[in-house]
Amino acid sequence: MLRSVFFAVFFGLSSLLSAQYAFQSVDYQKHRPLAAPATCNDWTFTQLELALQSLWHREPDKALALAESAFHGEPDCPQTWQVRAKAMFELGQRALALQVLDSAILTFKAFPELVGAKGQLLLDLANQGRLSKDNRFYEFPGPDSLFRQACLKEAQSCFSYVLAQFPEDEATAELLAISYQELKNYPPIVSILEPLVQKVDFPELLEARWLLIQAYLELEESQKALHLLNPWVHSKTLHPEISLSGICWAYGRAWEKVNQDSSQVYKNLALYSSLVPKSLGLDFNSRNFTLLQRLLKTEDTKRFVFLRKEIQREEDTVQAQWMVLSTLILPSDPEMNFSGWLLAHMEHCWPYLEKVAEARDDQIERISQIARLGGAARHPGFVSWATQELKVWSACCLWSPMPDFLPALKMADPVGTLDLCLELWDRPSTLRRNALEVTLAEYSYEDIRQAAQRQDLSTDKLKLLMERLGGTNQR
Repeated sequence: MLRSVFFAVFFGLSSLLSAQYAFQSVDYQKHRPLAAPATCNDWTFTQLELALQSLWHREPDKALALAESAFHGEPDCPQTWQVRAKAMFELGQRALALQVLDSAILTFKAFPELVGAKGQLLLDLANQGRLSKDNRFYEFPGPDSLFRQACLKEAQSCFSYVLAQFPEDEATAELLAISYQELKNYPPIVSILEPLVQKVDFPELLEARWLLIQAYLELEESQKALHLLNPWVHSKTLHPEISLSGICWAYGRAWEKVNQDSSQVYKNLALYSSLVPKSLGLDFNSRNFTLLQRLLKTEDTKRFVFLRKEIQREEDTVQAQWMVLSTLILPSDPEMNFSGWLLAHMEHCWPYLEKVAEARDDQIERISQIARLGGAARHPGFVSWATQELKVWSACCLWSPMPDFLPALKMADPVGTLDLCLELWDRPSTLRRNALEVTLAEYSYEDIRQAAQRQDLSTDKLKLLMERLGGTNQR
C-alpha cells in the first residue's frame, strides 16, 4: 500500500471550492491493478508533505506549485497526481482536478487510494451543489437533484471498490455509509456497517455506530438502536465526538414505541442539553426545564422582565447562571436588556461565562457571543482569556470566531490588541493574516510603527505589512 498518511490527510482536508465539472464514470474493477506502484522517493514525499501543509494552511497556490514540482520530478509517484488534484480543487479548478484524478486512476490501474480520494471529492461536491460561488453552473445536464444523485452514486462506486480491496477499512466503510445516508437509502448502511461494528477486534467505531443507529431508527428497528445506544446513555463519560443532545434525541426516538414517558424524558433532555451548556452548572430537572420552555415562549420584549421576576428569589449564583444562559440562547445585541444586565454584573457573571467559553461545548457560536460580550464589558478576565485563545488558535485557519475576537479584544484593550495582532501576523505559522490585517488597518501608521518597535519587527516586514494594509492612515 502507499504511505497511508497521504490518504488520511487528503481525506481530512475539506471544503472544496467552486468550479465546473463534467462527469466521467470509470469501471474500476476493469482497471484493477495487479500490484502496487513503486514507493516514491524521499524528496518527492517531502515536497508533498509541504504541499499538504500548505493546503491545510489555505494556501492552494503554494500547494499546487509544490505538487507540480514533485509531479515533474517523479510522475510515476501516484501521490503527486493526488495532491495536485486537491490543490486544483482548492484553487477552483475542479474540472481539471477531477480529470487529473481520472487520468491517474487509468494510469495506475485504479489504485485504491486514488479511487478513494476521488470518492471523497465527489461526496463533498454533492453537498456543495452545482452552483459555484461565482454563479457558474457545473457542466451537467438535468436538474440539481440529478447532479447531486450522480455525484453520490459515483462516490459510492469509488468507495465500494476500495472496500472490496480492504474489507476492514473503517474510514471507507463510513464514507460509503454516509453516501447512502445522503440519499436516504438506509438498508445498505446496515449491510455495510453492521458486520463492522459487531467485530470484537475493532475499536469503538464511533462514527460507524452513530450512522448505524440513525439507520436503525429510520428503519424502525428500535431494539437494535437501543442496543447500541445503551452503553452511551448510561456511561458517565460521554464521547466528545457525539453530543449528549444527539444521543438523547436518538434514545428518545428509539423509546417511542416502547415507553412514551421515557421517550419524552429523553427528548426533553435532548432539547435542554442542546441549549444549556453543561459547564454552566444548571442541571436538568423539571423546574429548570419548565423555566427554559417558558423563557423560549416569552415575547422578546418581555423576556427580561419575565426572567428577572422568575429568579428574583434565587441566590446570586443562580441569577448569574440564568442571565448568562439567556445571552447565549437568545438574541443578545449589547443594547438589549439581557446583555445590559450581564455587563452591569460582569464581575459576578464572568466565572460562569468563562466556564462556558473554556468548555466550548461544541457550540462555536457561543464563543463568538462571549467574545462580543466580554469585549463590551472590558473585563480583565476576558482580556486574559481572549489573548490566550488567539495565541492558541492563530495557527488554525478554520477557526471562524477569530474575526469576532479581534474587535472585541480591541474594544477591551486597544494597545494590547495591536501588539498581539502584530505578534501573530509575524508568526510563520499564522494562517489568518487577512483577519489580523482588518483589525490592524484600524490603527494609524504611527501606532503600528511604535508597536513594530516594541515587537522588534524588521523594517522590511513593516514595509510589507503597510503595503498589504493599503489604505491604512499613514499620517
